[in-house]
Amino acid sequence: MLITKLGHLYVICSLLISHINIAIASPDHSSDHNQDNNSASLQYLIGAGIADVTGPAFESPMRSYAKPGQNMEGIHTRLKSRAFIFVGTNTQSRLLFTSVDLGSIEHHIFLEVLDRLKLIHGNIYNKDNTVLSATHTHSGPDGYSHIRMKQGLAGALNPDHFKRIVKGIVQSINVAHSDLQPGDILINTGDAIGAGANRSMKAYNVNSEQERARYKNAMDLDMTLLRPQGEKSALATLNWFAVHPTSMTFNNTLISGDHKGYAALTWEQQVANNRLAGMSENFITAFAQSTPGDITPNLKLNNTGP
Repeated sequence: MLITKLGHLYVICSLLISHINIAIASPDHSSDHNQDNNSASLQYLIGAGIADVTGPAFESPMRSYAKPGQNMEGIHTRLKSRAFIFVGTNTQSRLLFTSVDLGSIEHHIFLEVLDRLKLIHGNIYNKDNTVLSATHTHSGPDGYSHIRMKQGLAGALNPDHFKRIVKGIVQSINVAHSDLQPGDILINTGDAIGAGANRSMKAYNVNSEQERARYKNAMDLDMTLLRPQGEKSALATLNWFAVHPTSMTFNNTLISGDHKGYAALTWEQQVANNRLAGMSENFITAFAQSTPGDITPNLKLNNTGP
């Protein structure tokens, strides 16, 4: 499928960036440093977790395209919630970031997740240190919003679907919470060329000359990779790149994480199946959303895919 091309592009870009990170920013694990010293030098406790949030695969309206009659007819890839927790060992300050294969994170999902986490963990996770981020896949079932049905975009609320999403997000966070282990954070950025195109140059060019002069390109090319690194292996990766997950095109009727979900599943499966050197056996990777604006992965701009 055409999604394969962009999926592998993401994996290749992330592998290249992660290798650069190791060369630039990894801690010194030379022979004169014993394991205890290495543990003491790590600045964070880091946990990662994953759980399923796939919704109804048949007859449910599809999220994001708002195309009448475009209902789900099966599954291409399952949808996942991937949670990452970072705790400063000196300050004990905590950050929870969760990337979910959904079209959007509605406010009531955020509130319900916090309510359920409070029952389990008290006030450790709250509105000040918790981020729930949607990949913005367009190929997922709708019916989980309490408000969008008023706009005629989503159809009726499906309570079971809503509960499944919340349950999956909370489960991924609980797994990450129980997985906390010493680590450091490596980060790098670079331009990803040829992975997207501005689908609305006519509108972009209406911006003033002064506004357009502020940017080198008509789209955000920046790809950022964050790599939580344990004592012996990479625990996870978090990738941000600005592009709409519409590789499956306007005519798709299958549930899919699209290129972001596909890239994550592919990399995780490769690590699990091949035990890749330098990767934790429980390695989790998320291709999170950035600033997609009018950026499409369909480079020909004719709805034929990448």
